[in-house]
Amino acid sequence: MTATVPNRKSESGSPVSKANDFLASKMALTLSSMWMFWLLTIILLIAFVMQPPKGAYQMVIFVVGATFQALALPVLAFVSNLQGDRQEALLNEMQDELMQEIDILKQLIAEQSSDTPTSTSVGNQAD
Repeated sequence: MTATVPNRKSESGSPVSKANDFLASKMALTLSSMWMFWLLTIILLIAFVMQPPKGAYQMVIFVVGATFQALALPVLAFVSNLQGDRQEALLNEMQDELMQEIDILKQLIAEQSSDTPTSTSVGNQAD
C-alpha cells in the first residue's frame, strides 16, 4: 500500500514554492516507506560489521542512534500514513451514510408537503 501525503496549496503559487512542495512530497513518501527502512537496516548492519563499537557506551550510543533515528522514524511515518488512510476511508464512509440520510429526509419532507392539502379557506359557518 502506498502512503499518500496530503497536498497543500502553495501560499504564493510561485515556481519555487511548487518545486518545494513537489520535492517535499516525494521525499516524505520515500523516507516513510518500508523500502527505506530495509535500506537503512542494511547500511547500519554493514557499518556495524565494518567498524563495531568499542565498549558499552559506544554500543549504547550506536543502538539508540540507529534504532530511533534511522529505523524507527521510517516505520513510524509509514504507520502514521496507514492510520491516516484508514481515518480518511472512515470519514468518507460516514459522509456517504450522512448524505443518504439527508436524501431520505428530503424525500420525506417532499412527501409531507405533497400530502398536506393546500390552504383552503374555512369560513365561519353557523350551525
